[in-house]
Amino acid sequence: MSNLGLFRYEIDITKSESDFFVYKVVFGNQEGHLNFRVENGEIRDVNLDVTGFSKTLGSHNDASLIRVAEMVYR
Repeated sequence: MSNLGLFRYEIDITKSESDFFVYKVVFGNQEGHLNFRVENGEIRDVNLDVTGFSKTLGSHNDASLIRVAEMVYR
């Protein structure tokens, strides 16, 4: 992800569970949520839903989202 200085995140404890994590994210003027599952220490099923995007982005079609999830999780 370029422009990491514009990216902020905070875990949303009210929506997260034991192996499912939801983060509130801000990228510049856009806000949304990043969510993913952790199974056996591996991040899976990453989704990013941000205002201004025409659809929710998923790791099934954008593998770079796994790196973003690893950054916020670790």
